[in-house]
Amino acid sequence: RRSSDLEYLGRDDNQVKLRGHRIELGEIESVLGSHAAVRQCAAQVVPHSSGEQQIVAVINVHDRRPDGTGWPEAVQEWRKIYEDTYSDLRSDSGHAFNLADWTSSYNGRAIAEADMAAGLADTVERIQRLRPRRVVEIGCGTGMVLLRLKSNCESYVGTDISRTAVDYVRGLLFVLDSGSVEVHVAAAHDGIPPLPGGSAPDTIILNSVLQYFPSVGYAERVIGQAVEALAHGGHIFIGDVRSLPLLELLHTSVEAAKAPMGMRVGELRARVKRRVALDAELCVHPGLFPALAERFPRITDVRVLPKAGRYDNELSRFHYDVVLTVDEPGVQTVTGGRAWSEGFDAESLRELLKRERPSRLSYTHVPNARLAKDLALHRLLWAADPAAPVGQLLAQAADVRTAG
Repeated sequence: RRSSDLEYLGRDDNQVKLRGHRIELGEIESVLGSHAAVRQCAAQVVPHSSGEQQIVAVINVHDRRPDGTGWPEAVQEWRKIYEDTYSDLRSDSGHAFNLADWTSSYNGRAIAEADMAAGLADTVERIQRLRPRRVVEIGCGTGMVLLRLKSNCESYVGTDISRTAVDYVRGLLFVLDSGSVEVHVAAAHDGIPPLPGGSAPDTIILNSVLQYFPSVGYAERVIGQAVEALAHGGHIFIGDVRSLPLLELLHTSVEAAKAPMGMRVGELRARVKRRVALDAELCVHPGLFPALAERFPRITDVRVLPKAGRYDNELSRFHYDVVLTVDEPGVQTVTGGRAWSEGFDAESLRELLKRERPSRLSYTHVPNARLAKDLALHRLLWAADPAAPVGQLLAQAADVRTAG
């Protein structure tokens, strides 16, 4: 039998070898394609100008034009996610505290119900201070806020993109005999629904929904619609906003908590960078909201507020609330002020107020006790030797004296 030569034509799969590592390009494409903004993507190995091979991904994103015509694809993706999340909801029991999808980034388990209950109570109290009477809630979800505010309101209309969630809330309202409240299936960009009788709302609520918006432009459109719909002196409450300046701090905290003690600092840094790059939810810089006041002249007061309460989790540390007021000048901002100094604390401030009794007092750079340890860990991570073990880094962070 005559021997033959074998000619190697290439692989029959999408695997490549780069710097000694076998890599599935399909896995890279799968991760990129899971982002709501990505329509299509392709990854391939190409030569760099230095002569080394590198992986390059080409991404085709959804078109999000200012008129919103490119947004439905991303909104539809979130709709599918929440239909799945709420698929097991049952409202016939009258239970009005549903924690579907509230899981910890640190361990993937449900956030403690006591923490969630405390956070919800603080959110409701913060909204009640606005004295809401005619309310529209965009993204009412399973009705956790709606069911606690409705009894003090003349009218309340809630919307959500998930039909399953809306049906669940309607079932609860039927059991609780709350015929004065309406809930409808609608996306946030569909506009502000009318209240019974055609009156303008005095309060519009967007709680725990901004992170699911496809872009900042989409958020600006929805907030602009809310501003135009509000009655004179009305408020927009935007709750549970993910902080963009704290995004890297969040992922540093989460990845350090998950990392084996023997992992090298350089690998931990790479994991943090990867988590930041792949974070699919919208994070917003607090500076956006004062800027909106310039774009929408009806906004006369902007308050960016840390989360209230004494519970300590990722929601209280890395999220914040915003209150926008229209057609009603707010408290005049105090310019300048004293810088919060080393060693100054709440007791010192209390004594100063008793002693000096100033008519107005302003402090800047007040340290946030909730973030003190995370900030110390972040500083150490980026200053440490990349070859050092993570266990050594965590021991150093534990010894850092923090205050706030």
